Amino acid sequence: MESTVGSTRHIAYETPEISTEPLHNRHKYSLKIIGDGGIGYPGTPLPDENHIRLVRMSRSSPDIIVLEWLTAPLAEAQEYFALSSVWGIPSDHGLLHHPSLNMTENLCIALLRLAEMSPRLWWVDALCINQTDKDEKSHQARMIGTIFGKARQVRIWLGEDDEHTLRP
Repeated sequence: MESTVGSTRHIAYETPEISTEPLHNRHKYSLKIIGDGGIGYPGTPLPDENHIRLVRMSRSSPDIIVLEWLTAPLAEAQEYFALSSVWGIPSDHGLLHHPSLNMTENLCIALLRLAEMSPRLWWVDALCINQTDKDEKSHQARMIGTIFGKARQVRIWLGEDDEHTLRP
Protein backbone atom coordinates (compact mmCIF):
# COMPACT_ATOMS: atom_id res chain seq x y z
CA MET A 1 0.00 0.00 0.00
CA GLU A 2 1.40 3.40 -0.96
CA SER A 3 0.33 6.88 0.09
CA THR A 4 1.80 10.36 -0.17
CA VAL A 5 1.73 13.01 2.53
CA GLY A 6 3.16 16.29 1.26
CA SER A 7 6.35 15.32 -0.54
CA THR A 8 6.94 12.18 1.57
CA ARG A 9 6.02 8.82 0.12
CA HIS A 10 4.89 6.17 2.61
CA ILE A 11 4.87 2.53 1.59
CA ALA A 12 3.41 -0.21 3.78
CA TYR A 13 4.65 -3.76 3.25
CA GLU A 14 3.15 -6.91 4.60
CA THR A 15 5.78 -8.65 6.66
CA PRO A 16 5.73 -11.80 8.76
CA GLU A 17 4.77 -11.32 12.38
CA ILE A 18 7.51 -11.57 14.95
CA SER A 19 6.75 -13.74 17.95
CA THR A 20 5.84 -11.85 21.10
CA GLU A 21 6.40 -14.87 23.34
CA PRO A 22 8.90 -13.68 26.01
CA LEU A 23 12.38 -15.15 25.98
CA HIS A 24 11.99 -16.25 29.60
CA ASN A 25 14.53 -19.03 29.57
CA ARG A 26 17.36 -16.57 28.89
CA HIS A 27 19.74 -19.40 28.06
CA LYS A 28 22.64 -18.62 25.77
CA TYR A 29 22.11 -18.87 22.08
CA SER A 30 25.01 -19.37 19.72
CA LEU A 31 26.19 -17.13 16.93
CA LYS A 32 27.64 -18.80 13.89
CA ILE A 33 29.54 -16.23 11.91
CA ILE A 34 30.34 -17.17 8.34
CA GLY A 35 33.85 -16.17 7.30
CA ASP A 36 34.89 -15.19 10.84
CA GLY A 37 38.56 -15.69 11.56
CA GLY A 38 37.82 -15.31 15.26
CA ILE A 39 40.06 -12.25 15.71
CA GLY A 40 38.75 -8.71 15.46
CA TYR A 41 35.66 -7.41 13.71
CA PRO A 42 34.07 -10.24 11.68
CA GLY A 43 32.70 -8.11 8.81
CA THR A 44 34.46 -7.81 5.48
CA PRO A 45 36.47 -4.56 5.15
CA LEU A 46 34.71 -1.85 3.15
CA PRO A 47 36.51 -1.19 -0.17
CA ASP A 48 35.64 2.53 -0.14
CA GLU A 49 33.36 5.13 1.42
CA ASN A 50 30.50 4.40 -1.02
CA HIS A 51 30.03 0.86 0.32
CA ILE A 52 28.00 -0.49 3.20
CA ARG A 53 27.92 -3.85 4.93
CA LEU A 54 24.78 -5.92 5.08
CA VAL A 55 24.29 -8.97 7.23
CA ARG A 56 22.32 -12.03 6.16
CA MET A 57 20.62 -13.39 9.25
CA SER A 58 19.06 -16.81 9.62
CA ARG A 59 18.74 -19.68 12.07
CA SER A 60 20.41 -23.02 11.50
CA SER A 61 18.63 -24.46 14.57
CA PRO A 62 16.43 -23.02 17.32
CA ASP A 63 19.53 -22.06 19.33
CA ILE A 64 21.92 -20.95 16.58
CA ILE A 65 21.76 -17.65 14.70
CA VAL A 66 23.86 -17.48 11.55
CA LEU A 67 25.32 -14.13 10.47
CA GLU A 68 27.03 -13.58 7.14
CA TRP A 69 28.38 -10.16 6.15
CA LEU A 70 28.31 -8.84 2.58
CA THR A 71 29.54 -5.54 1.20
CA ALA A 72 27.87 -3.56 -1.56
CA PRO A 73 27.92 -0.08 -3.03
CA LEU A 74 25.03 1.71 -1.33
CA ALA A 75 23.64 2.86 -4.68
CA GLU A 76 23.52 -0.74 -5.98
CA ALA A 77 22.73 -2.72 -2.81
CA GLN A 78 20.28 -5.62 -3.05
CA GLU A 79 16.98 -5.27 -1.26
CA TYR A 80 17.62 -5.03 2.47
CA PHE A 81 15.81 -4.15 5.67
CA ALA A 82 17.20 -1.84 8.33
CA LEU A 83 16.99 -2.07 12.09
CA SER A 84 17.11 0.82 14.50
CA SER A 85 17.29 -0.27 18.11
CA VAL A 86 17.73 1.24 21.53
CA TRP A 87 21.27 0.53 22.69
CA GLY A 88 21.22 -0.15 26.44
CA ILE A 89 23.01 -2.61 28.70
CA PRO A 90 26.00 -4.49 27.21
CA SER A 91 25.49 -8.23 26.86
CA ASP A 92 29.02 -9.51 27.56
CA HIS A 93 27.78 -12.88 28.72
CA GLY A 94 24.11 -12.63 27.92
CA LEU A 95 21.91 -14.21 25.29
CA LEU A 96 24.39 -13.95 22.42
CA HIS A 97 28.09 -13.30 22.62
CA HIS A 98 30.92 -12.71 20.20
CA PRO A 99 34.23 -11.32 21.50
CA SER A 100 34.53 -8.60 18.85
CA LEU A 101 30.88 -7.54 18.55
CA ASN A 102 29.78 -5.12 21.22
CA MET A 103 26.11 -6.14 21.37
CA THR A 104 23.62 -4.98 23.94
CA GLU A 105 21.05 -7.29 25.46
CA ASN A 106 18.34 -5.35 23.62
CA LEU A 107 20.07 -5.94 20.26
CA CYS A 108 20.52 -9.64 21.08
CA ILE A 109 16.79 -10.01 21.70
CA ALA A 110 16.01 -8.11 18.48
CA LEU A 111 18.32 -10.45 16.51
CA LEU A 112 16.68 -13.50 18.04
CA ARG A 113 13.27 -12.15 17.02
CA LEU A 114 14.34 -11.10 13.51
CA ALA A 115 16.06 -14.42 12.87
CA GLU A 116 12.63 -16.07 13.24
CA MET A 117 11.74 -14.53 9.88
CA SER A 118 12.93 -16.05 6.63
CA PRO A 119 16.59 -15.30 5.86
CA ARG A 120 17.02 -11.80 4.54
CA LEU A 121 19.57 -9.04 4.38
CA TRP A 122 19.66 -6.48 7.18
CA TRP A 123 21.53 -3.30 7.88
CA VAL A 124 22.03 -3.04 11.65
CA ASP A 125 24.33 -0.24 12.79
CA ALA A 126 25.87 -2.18 15.69
CA LEU A 127 26.72 -5.08 13.34
CA CYS A 128 27.31 -3.45 9.96
CA ILE A 129 29.55 -0.63 11.17
CA ASN A 130 32.89 -1.61 12.64
CA GLN A 131 32.40 0.06 16.03
CA THR A 132 36.15 0.00 16.76
CA ASP A 133 37.08 1.97 13.60
CA LYS A 134 36.45 5.65 14.40
CA ASP A 135 36.83 6.83 10.79
CA GLU A 136 34.41 4.23 9.45
CA LYS A 137 31.96 4.90 12.27
CA SER A 138 32.00 8.64 11.56
CA HIS A 139 31.54 8.23 7.80
CA GLN A 140 28.84 5.56 8.05
CA ALA A 141 26.95 7.62 10.66
CA ARG A 142 26.69 10.46 8.11
CA MET A 143 25.15 7.98 5.64
CA ILE A 144 22.43 6.65 7.97
CA GLY A 145 19.66 8.80 6.45
CA THR A 146 20.45 7.44 2.98
CA ILE A 147 20.87 3.89 4.29
CA PHE A 148 17.44 4.01 5.97
CA GLY A 149 15.94 5.73 2.91
CA LYS A 150 17.09 2.95 0.55
CA ALA A 151 15.93 0.13 2.86
CA ARG A 152 12.78 -1.71 1.84
CA GLN A 153 11.59 -1.28 5.41
CA VAL A 154 13.02 0.09 8.65
CA ARG A 155 12.13 -1.76 11.83
CA ILE A 156 12.41 0.00 15.16
CA TRP A 157 13.12 -2.19 18.17
CA LEU A 158 12.54 -0.62 21.57
CA GLY A 159 12.65 -3.87 23.51
CA GLU A 160 10.52 -6.78 24.64
CA ASP A 161 6.95 -6.29 25.79
CA ASP A 162 6.60 -6.10 29.54
CA GLU A 163 3.98 -5.16 32.13
CA HIS A 164 4.39 -1.49 31.16
CA THR A 165 3.69 -2.05 27.45
CA LEU A 166 0.52 -0.33 26.27
CA ARG A 167 -1.83 -2.57 24.35
CA PRO A 168 -4.57 -1.42 21.95
